[in-house]
Amino acid sequence: MSEREELEAEQNYAARQVRRFERREKYSLDPDNRRIAGARKKQWENKSEKLQKELNDFDNNNPIKSVANSDESGIINYAKASDVFLFDEDEFPLNVNIKPDDIINELETSEVGSDTIEYLENNKYKYSIRINYEPQTHSNRGDQCGTFINIYMDNIANTRVAAQTVIHEVAHMRYDIGNCQWAEAVCMAKEKMHIMKRTYLTVEEKRYIVKLAREHYSNLN
Repeated sequence: MSEREELEAEQNYAARQVRRFERREKYSLDPDNRRIAGARKKQWENKSEKLQKELNDFDNNNPIKSVANSDESGIINYAKASDVFLFDEDEFPLNVNIKPDDIINELETSEVGSDTIEYLENNKYKYSIRINYEPQTHSNRGDQCGTFINIYMDNIANTRVAAQTVIHEVAHMRYDIGNCQWAEAVCMAKEKMHIMKRTYLTVEEKRYIVKLAREHYSNLN
């Protein structure tokens, strides 16, 4: 790894930690936890700014074009989305209205969504999540096989549904569950928590989700 790559990796890590503690400060229900998270966020902000300055100084002293950020790379290098998703600029439809950063922003509106981002950031080398814009001949929003997840944007109506799909498929991967109605109910429950912007469901909501899982996954036990 080159000197610049090491600096960039350190700066990216520091930036992820800023977002991590920012989410904790925003969503934690405990005042002491919010205070501690705020202090840690400030520490990482200082670290991130220092590393960014070192990176800028390095680039100024070594003016070499970065292919990763150039038009030739074919990959859109979003500051946040690229930390957790794989996506290819060439697959974007001309009238695309849901971009990877939009999904990240939607996930950050709930504690469940933020927890999903944090899990993905902390395990980014153990999985692959592809935001797939290619036309599909099926109606699945997403699927998960081992550590690989596909999110099929052709079958997704809006940004919230895209975020729900990420939450659903990541739950399968994170808890290593699947191929049964119970597993689908767990993942659907996570989706519902995101919609409701809370970390719990009422008894009636749980019953409704179990009913949906039975109806939509009648082929599973």
